[in-house]
Amino acid sequence: MDSVRPRSEGGSPGARRRPLLAGLLALGLCSAASGAAADDFEDARYDPATDTLLVTLLYRGTDPVHRFTLQWGTCTSPDANGVSHVAAEVLDSQWDDPALKDYSETVHLSLAGLPCRPAQVTLRTAPKFIINVFVPEKTPEA
Repeated sequence: MDSVRPRSEGGSPGARRRPLLAGLLALGLCSAASGAAADDFEDARYDPATDTLLVTLLYRGTDPVHRFTLQWGTCTSPDANGVSHVAAEVLDSQWDDPALKDYSETVHLSLAGLPCRPAQVTLRTAPKFIINVFVPEKTPEA
């Protein structure tokens, strides 16, 4: 345990550095947060022609060419209407791209890994950015 010593008016050198260190730490956290700006949704719908989700994403970065994929969660048991619920995390290939410019892109997201159908799908990019879309039972291919 440190002993208590009276300080001179200017304080110890360590005490003078603490506010600077705290400020730099806060600045670093803010920079990290802006560099990892979460994607958001403008629209999402099921596209029966391609059996994919057609999703318009809003994101920030320096590079407009981001690749988006889905990481599926676990399906709930079907409800009374036979519909399951499942969440999917939308992953951005360039999540660490510095958030300098706004972009909007409409992408087809594969349903290949969807573990249940029909399903109410909740897409999520961050805790507060979600959108829901219904995916019907897959129709037999012609």
